[in-house]
Amino acid sequence: IPLTNSMIRDRRSGVFKRLLSFPVSKWHLILGKMLPFLFINILQFLIMFSVGVIILPKLTNMNLAFDFSWLGLIVVSLACALAATSYGLLVSCFAKTSEQAHAFGAFSIVILAVLGGVMIPRFVMPEFMQNLSVVSPLYWGLDAYLDLLVRKLSLAAVLPKILLLCGFSLVAIVLSSFRFRWSEEH
Repeated sequence: IPLTNSMIRDRRSGVFKRLLSFPVSKWHLILGKMLPFLFINILQFLIMFSVGVIILPKLTNMNLAFDFSWLGLIVVSLACALAATSYGLLVSCFAKTSEQAHAFGAFSIVILAVLGGVMIPRFVMPEFMQNLSVVSPLYWGLDAYLDLLVRKLSLAAVLPKILLLCGFSLVAIVLSSFRFRWSEEH
C-alpha cells in the first residue's frame, strides 16, 4: 500500500511527467520506485525474524533450532519481498486513486492470505480449499518458509516455490510496465 500511494501521488502531482525531461526509461523509473520498498520488505522480515528468535523464546520457553538452510532463508525472503513489491506496483498501475488501491490491495491480500493458509491453517481447510490454496503466492512463500524452518528441507527442495514467486513477480512487473502511466491524462 505505501508503494501504491507513492506511485499514485507521483502520477497525480506530475512528478512522472517532470521526469520525462530526463533521459529516464519506464524501466528505470519502475525499478527506482521498487528498490526502496524491496529494502523495506527485507527489513520487515529481519525485524519479524529477530522477534521470533529473541522475544518469542522468552515468552514460550521454545527456541528456534538454527539447523536450517540460511541461504535458503535468504533466497526465499528475497523472493517473497520481490513478489510483495511487484504486487504493490501492479495494484498502483491499475488503481486510479489511493482509496481504490487501499480497498483492492487490502481485500485481495486478505483473500490470498486466507486461500494461502496464512490466516487459516491449510490442514483444517476443506479439501477443495486445500487444492485451491496452491494458486496463492502467499501459500508459496509460507510453504517455502515451513519447508526450510520446520521441515528442515534444503534450498533445492524449495526452489520450485521460489521460482513460482519470481515468476509471479516477473508477470506483475511486465503487466505493470504495460499499464504504467506517466500522468493522469494518459
